[in-house]
Amino acid sequence: MHLIVIAHAADTDLREFVRLAKQRSGHAFKQVCGRRLWQESLLRPTVRNVQELPALVEYMIRNPVRARIVEDPVDYPYWGSERCSREELLEFVMSGRRRR
Repeated sequence: MHLIVIAHAADTDLREFVRLAKQRSGHAFKQVCGRRLWQESLLRPTVRNVQELPALVEYMIRNPVRARIVEDPVDYPYWGSERCSREELLEFVMSGRRRR
């Protein structure tokens, strides 16, 4: 799973958010399935430059294509945003490409 979390306060502890989210979901998953949910991984450093976001969103959207699950990211139903439509996300990615 890839996730972009936006902090709305300067004192937000995103590492603690990720730690708790992984701990709670991992525990619930293990209770049901009897195995670990999460692999060991590094938390990407905080993105402080908004110009980095389109490339990061594009990386996430294209993951199912790189994994050869689908040929076109639009065909993969499990990506999206709570705030933006899929069309808005694709436009956001394209606007970042135009700026490069």
